[in-house]
Amino acid sequence: MFRLDPDFSKRGGGVIFYIKDNLIINLIFGVSTIDIEGVWVNVRTSNKTKPLITGCVYRRPKSTPEFDKALRSILQSLSGD
Repeated sequence: MFRLDPDFSKRGGGVIFYIKDNLIINLIFGVSTIDIEGVWVNVRTSNKTKPLITGCVYRRPKSTPEFDKALRSILQSLSGD
């Protein structure tokens, strides 16, 4: 389980990522800013398989265009672009 809670001065938000015990998981990073909250991990079924990058992101109902920019930047860095 990977959990990321927001600043307690805010209401709502936060992410949690539950992972099955038989998977190999490595945390890439978690981020919690005013614009975005998310957790990204590498998932493998065995040491011989290629990792799959997957993530969990909280998008506030009234998110701003800065959320889109922050998410795009994170996805580009994860893809190696």
